[in-house]
Amino acid sequence: MDWRERNHTSITANAVLEEEEKISSSEFLEITMNHESSIVLEPMEEEEEEEESEGSLFSIDIIKEDRVFVAVGKNDSSMAALLWSLKHAITPYSIVHLIHVFPVLQLVPSPLGGMLPKNQASPKMVEIYLAQQRDKRGKLLQKYIDACSTAKVSVETQLVESDFPAKAILRLIPTLNIRKLVLGSTKSSLRKAKSKRGTASQVLQNAPENCEIKIIYKGKEVIDQSVESTSSWDTNGNS
Repeated sequence: MDWRERNHTSITANAVLEEEEKISSSEFLEITMNHESSIVLEPMEEEEEEEESEGSLFSIDIIKEDRVFVAVGKNDSSMAALLWSLKHAITPYSIVHLIHVFPVLQLVPSPLGGMLPKNQASPKMVEIYLAQQRDKRGKLLQKYIDACSTAKVSVETQLVESDFPAKAILRLIPTLNIRKLVLGSTKSSLRKAKSKRGTASQVLQNAPENCEIKIIYKGKEVIDQSVESTSSWDTNGNS
């Protein structure tokens, strides 16, 4: 690709992003992943060309817009992972995809106090509680969306219902053709990583080779030799 083609690609990508409206908290894509239902998504075309960009620690997909997936939740480590991504892994034509895994609903509040199994509650009680949980998820994700908006980066969300975050994320990798994934880590999960039980460790151990994974702890990239990974890591000391 000569400089004229490269320049045209960059201009086209930037123009598309400028025309897109920032996603609102109500525009969440919810994906259910449990034994009762399955994902139905159109297959995505595979990127054919990659090259390095000085503005990102990840390789850049030239054929399509650059997509960076960030797993987010209730922990502060999620915001640290997102802020790291916005600083180190974003290009002018990047789109951040927020992945939020939330548990399958099993219990609902009982009018008499305590919790009641979902199958013993009335449909109205279940629907009210589901609406409350959706509202909480919306408020949780809004702060991540706001961070992306402040950085002037386009953002999309994927909500996944699953009791097993690592398995849910691993299933999303081929489904959404994820090439770049950022995960936040806490002290607890770092200890679990050494014993191969943490979410980050499970994803690292089982993710396909074409998915680059970054683990972020307190705003810095973690390179733990006790966690084996086939992912391509930056070795220039950038963190």
